[in-house]
Amino acid sequence: EVEIISINNLSGGFPDINHAVYEGVDCDNLTELYCSDDDASVTTELTVGNTYYVRIFTGGSDPDNIDFELCIREAPTNIICENSVNFCSGDEGLTTSNIIGIPDTGQIACLFTAPNPTWNTIQIDESGLIEIEIDQVDDNGNGLDVDFVLWGPFNSLDEACGGLDTGCPTPGDCPNNTFDPNFYPFGNIVDCSYSIQSTENLTINNALAGEVYVLLVTNFNGGPGTITITQTNTGGGTITAEINAEVVSNEVFIDSTNDPTEVDFTNPLCDFTSITLEADSPFADSFQWYDDFIAIPGATASTLVVTESGRYSFQAFDEDCGDDSLSQEVVITLYDLPTANTVADIQICDDISGDGTESFDLDTIAAQILGSQSNTDFNVSFYTSETDRNNATNPVSSPLVTASTTVYVRVEDNDAVSDGFLGCRAITQFDITVNPLPVINQPADLILCDNDQDGVVDIDLTTIDAEVTTDSNVSITYHTTQADADSGNNALNTNYSGTQGTLFIRVENNTTGCYSTTSFNIIIDV
Repeated sequence: EVEIISINNLSGGFPDINHAVYEGVDCDNLTELYCSDDDASVTTELTVGNTYYVRIFTGGSDPDNIDFELCIREAPTNIICENSVNFCSGDEGLTTSNIIGIPDTGQIACLFTAPNPTWNTIQIDESGLIEIEIDQVDDNGNGLDVDFVLWGPFNSLDEACGGLDTGCPTPGDCPNNTFDPNFYPFGNIVDCSYSIQSTENLTINNALAGEVYVLLVTNFNGGPGTITITQTNTGGGTITAEINAEVVSNEVFIDSTNDPTEVDFTNPLCDFTSITLEADSPFADSFQWYDDFIAIPGATASTLVVTESGRYSFQAFDEDCGDDSLSQEVVITLYDLPTANTVADIQICDDISGDGTESFDLDTIAAQILGSQSNTDFNVSFYTSETDRNNATNPVSSPLVTASTTVYVRVEDNDAVSDGFLGCRAITQFDITVNPLPVINQPADLILCDNDQDGVVDIDLTTIDAEVTTDSNVSITYHTTQADADSGNNALNTNYSGTQGTLFIRVENNTTGCYSTTSFNIIIDV
């Protein structure tokens, strides 16, 4: 993830060689990562599997013929902040080989140069004073000049590496702590020294448990050897680099918006196509994720994208401070979010009892509300109060016998219903109105004289309307059968010619369509 780029064995011309590093898929569409006018550099953190390009160019404007060798080699793991190793507390401290052959990264804090850097992470376990000694010796045990910068406090390594103060406000203004021991802290620079001594000491006053600090140690001499970092205070604060194990939600994508949002998945999740689980273990060196305690091949990153319900867990490993490992599991339940299609309000005519209540088949409405959704996947339930619907209590069954009312509808994932989870539902509502039948009066039988004695009489039926009803918002029709009166078909011409018999009357409300019927007899007197 970090490489050392060096341009070696320059010959010919005027060797003013610069270089730059790019990322991309082809030479016509590259992104510059950084540019250096030195013969060597340490890359930024790279991604394994990506393609990178190195451009070599002269610093002047005149053409040169120059021979050189380009060397790209893997860098030690902790020569950039993002790859810091844990400082493990203990009687013997942390002893590692020092770094050599790494180019100067420039002025930083009180250091005018920062060659051969090593980066370490310090996490506070118990609050109090922290005192640390840094010692560097060559392979023969002779002291080598060692320098350092300490930054903090931070909440995490990621927060630290993105926000280190590099000067006061410029590096030349930051003093050596041996010259001005009371100058620090300045900004988030806790302590800093460029003394020529091979042993340096740093102090963190009033360190608090959980704080994270970043320590940069440089090898100005450049000779091979070892660096030992030891906590020297016997009372007060303590340091830890123990791994912890906690699964946190990192990012969830919601179908309807595709916007990422933070969630608490201690409860089931609704309408999530994927969730990214993050192993919150900043001091772990490697991970392994499991699905129902079976290792997921290739799932060794700190995050895992989950697209199905299941029992997931991870194991975090720490190689820096021993072969420790911890694990934690979390149960993810993903439900589908249903759709509650709207339905038109329903008008019902009261029956002849006139009690204002009617029986209604809710099953026909359930199919309309589901639409193309399967009733094996989703459940539709009906309620007569909004509170009951929201709490999924007191559902009503079909047929519903009701007066005019609002019906509240709840559509849910069947799996969520089975699990007792109320958070995955869609809602709608519609009104049922029970309309009264129009008032109809029973007209008297009509006795007519057959003057020409042909058995047929003529009558204007509208003369009977006022006797049937005085309601102006109705239509009155006359029929020869009860069936026609009920259906509204085959209405008679109001100038009626007919024989003796029974006529049926239909009175229909022009607004609601509700109707009443009655009948009367035509009697011919000869």
